[in-house]
Amino acid sequence: MEDQTAKELHEGGELLPYQDEVMLEEGEEQSAADRVLAVVTAPKRAFAGILNIRLGGVIGISFAVAILLNIVSTLLMFSSPDVVEAMKTNQIEQIDKRLDDLSLSSAQKEQVEQQREQVEGMSSTTYMIGGVITSVLGVPFIALLVGLLILLIAKVIEEGRETRIRFVHALAVAALGSVISGIGSLLSAAIMKLTGTLEVPLGLAAIIKPDSKVLQGVVGVLNLPYLWWMIVIGIGIAAIARSSVAKSTLIFFSSILVITLLISLLLSQIGVAFGF
Repeated sequence: MEDQTAKELHEGGELLPYQDEVMLEEGEEQSAADRVLAVVTAPKRAFAGILNIRLGGVIGISFAVAILLNIVSTLLMFSSPDVVEAMKTNQIEQIDKRLDDLSLSSAQKEQVEQQREQVEGMSSTTYMIGGVITSVLGVPFIALLVGLLILLIAKVIEEGRETRIRFVHALAVAALGSVISGIGSLLSAAIMKLTGTLEVPLGLAAIIKPDSKVLQGVVGVLNLPYLWWMIVIGIGIAAIARSSVAKSTLIFFSSILVITLLISLLLSQIGVAFGF
């Protein structure tokens, strides 16, 4: 039955290994909302048959849910005076490090001091507004970038026949994945609200606190919400590339680690150059 279903769902080519990992039962259909819900409860179902459906609704609903989750996270986090104070303290500490730089000119020092005054005067409302704007613009922007990476990986590992993968398929995977990111943000915000700190003990960063900013960036990736997101994206890549979930997830995870390392190195060099 599974072989027959695979042939019906992927007509026009040979049956490939692992194709049944992300396929629907014969005759089963899902709405866009069903897929958004399934990405949380049963991600293989969310991505099943994704090459054969219209994806506008899936992408739109996913973005709407992810943006809403991020907005709620922002409002929850910055409704805590302790979190706002911790955020200010963290920013002021970074600014003070720049003020200690003896190479700064008088004009540069004055600019940094003005930045310090601005941070000190920021209210929770200011942080909330900034967070809401970031949520609305950031979710689709990040999904576009992740979608490009997904498309590249899927094209490389795709097995078998002539490619059927388009950017819209990769974007749908990224959009569904953004729902998981939104849930992770909500969980982190709830923990910060309860503890009144910026510390979120959901990964290695809570145990290992390296001095190197490069290592801090890499360790920051190894937390439970982020790993959940990467696994879900790996399942989505497997669905559109008709590959194994293990292979797709490993390649995506490795790619994210390399990208994070490169970005951390770049930011570290910028920090050295500008005295951050």
